[in-house]
Amino acid sequence: MPPALPITAMILAAAILPGPLRALGQAPPTTQPEEAATTPSAEIPHIETTPRTIEFAGMSWGIKHNAEGKAGPGPNYFSNDERDVWVDDQGRLHLTISLRDGKWRCTEVVSEASTGYGEYEFQVTGPIDKLDPNVVLGLFTWDTQTWKTDANSEIDIEVTRWSKAGAPNLHYAVHPGWGPDTESGRHPERVKVRHMKLTGDVSTHVIQWSPTRVTCASYQGEEQDPKRLIDRWGFDDTNPPRIVGNGQGEVTDPIVIPKPSPTTNTRINLWLNNADRDHLGDPPTDGQPIEVIISGFKYTPADAAQARPDEE
Repeated sequence: MPPALPITAMILAAAILPGPLRALGQAPPTTQPEEAATTPSAEIPHIETTPRTIEFAGMSWGIKHNAEGKAGPGPNYFSNDERDVWVDDQGRLHLTISLRDGKWRCTEVVSEASTGYGEYEFQVTGPIDKLDPNVVLGLFTWDTQTWKTDANSEIDIEVTRWSKAGAPNLHYAVHPGWGPDTESGRHPERVKVRHMKLTGDVSTHVIQWSPTRVTCASYQGEEQDPKRLIDRWGFDDTNPPRIVGNGQGEVTDPIVIPKPSPTTNTRINLWLNNADRDHLGDPPTDGQPIEVIISGFKYTPADAAQARPDEE
């Protein structure tokens, strides 16, 4: 296991990666946020194997690994190497994007336990508002088995500029966010985009998921302090049902709020956006590796989460 990094280091250089880690401090980019965040990658599914697991936040997580093949999102090469993803002595999860054997390797962890309705709280240490333009940090729910009925049961908080300088870097989405049932293909009511600027070392990001409402929120600091709210967005069942196509002529059932199933789980990933559409994620703009620290995660199932009122 690589050595623990001091909490003041946040996202920084580390000897375990080839070359200096990306010091996050540049102004960034994006593609169309709605398009980049929600267009299905029909030819490259979220295929993975997880021969290695880790313990983080009191849960077991499989580590996405696709050997020498590519997988979504991106598509990208995903690594489960101990040099690329690990939990330090403080119990914090480290995800990286590193150049190894001539290929950029991204990282993703998948909860082994099923998760569904309830509250998801992610704490991130470091200036993720300054991530490289091509990098995407994803905090989300996913279910490979429920595409047809529930758009993969996907609800996202993503931090990225989608490869375009100056674009908004905080994205909330309830899927499907893109489909053949509008003139533009976009479902703008299902996506919220804004600029995020952090003022400290830690930020907290929350998804609250119920049958009738999804709420996403982000806060400065390590707790859900209303006085330090960055943004909050709610999506409820009064919105129109939407469908999404998979690029092969198939479409889903109409969906308002996706439902979970026994195979739904929580995922956290760090990956490279494919802005040039060449079937491979684009490297960091400065060619340097990236590291992000997930300092905490808590899933509270629906019955317990409902004890907390949904603030507006």
